[in-house]
Amino acid sequence: MPKQPARRSPRALLSPLALLALLAAPLGPLAGCGPRYKTPEMVSFEQQMRSSELERLKGASPDLISDSLKYYERAKELHDDNEPEESEYYVTLASVTWRAAERRASYLGLRQRMATAKERLERAQALRAHSQSRRDALLQMEAERARLLRAQSAQTQAAMSAQRQQQEISYQQALVDATAAQREADALRAAELAAAPYAKAQGALKTAESLLTQGNAAAATQLARGAALDFRAAAAAARPEFERFQAREGAKRRMDGLLRDAQGVRGGQAAMEGRGVVVSLRGLHSKGKLDRRQLFLLDDVATLMSAYPDVRVIIEAHTYSMGSRQKALAATERMADEALNALRPLLKSAEVKVSTLGRGDYAPTESNAKSPKNERLDFVFFRPRAD
Repeated sequence: MPKQPARRSPRALLSPLALLALLAAPLGPLAGCGPRYKTPEMVSFEQQMRSSELERLKGASPDLISDSLKYYERAKELHDDNEPEESEYYVTLASVTWRAAERRASYLGLRQRMATAKERLERAQALRAHSQSRRDALLQMEAERARLLRAQSAQTQAAMSAQRQQQEISYQQALVDATAAQREADALRAAELAAAPYAKAQGALKTAESLLTQGNAAAATQLARGAALDFRAAAAAARPEFERFQAREGAKRRMDGLLRDAQGVRGGQAAMEGRGVVVSLRGLHSKGKLDRRQLFLLDDVATLMSAYPDVRVIIEAHTYSMGSRQKALAATERMADEALNALRPLLKSAEVKVSTLGRGDYAPTESNAKSPKNERLDFVFFRPRAD
């Protein structure tokens, strides 16, 4: 804390405020009963101390601000001790020190602004010299720029011509791709099986041709590429149904071929039914008993089954009405098993899938259910499933 100045005579410290305090002296005992009110100078000092200026002054004049605050603290202590003259003196010291700090801050700020102004002046002079040198360079650049623009214009025209040619080439390539995709879609019957994407692709291709006529090769190329994608999408959508159609057609052709081959089976009658080709063979059994002299009838059946090993076959045995259906079923089961046992050695392929079934007298071919003509073996070649 700085050294306190010599104490002055109270008469020299008298002020209007001090005089007012002396006049109110008889009320002192009463005033001590409550808090003492701050003087206007103290209030004014505290207001300026609470302002944002305090932080700036602390940075510029920390020593003066520290002294000013200490003087003010001393003034408050004296004020609380009912020493108004001395309190006023220290408030005055605090204010004077505060103003000295403000002047120092202003001086330092002025010096900073002067240094900044000088720096800006030197920078402006350097920029002016630089600007003069650039002006000369710009004149030369303008002349060079005019020459380059003329050369660039010629290059631009040549580039545009080359670009148009390249766009036309790109369009032709896209058109070739779209045409190939259309042929692929046509091969899969996409116009019928995937009508919406196929029609979209056709429309895009027609629009592309129109845009090319108008000179917009770039847009025409984009549409042609889009048409190729749409044709391929149509082909992909049509492929599963087309493959099922092909499978059905292949199965139909295969069953038609099997029927033609089955018609050459000796002693047999071949017919196409909903479940497949049925070859009815009579004469292998007589009254439910196997006639081994007629086993040669199985040679053609074995050859037919070996030629179509992927076709599932069921040997169905039928007989005439014997009065007891249970007896008829047992007889036909035995007939079917005997036929399969005689047939196995004749098969030329181990992949043939064949099973047996006794049908009893449930499916007669004659109006008279007791007719021996109802006794037969049906070799059922089932139609393959086309998923």
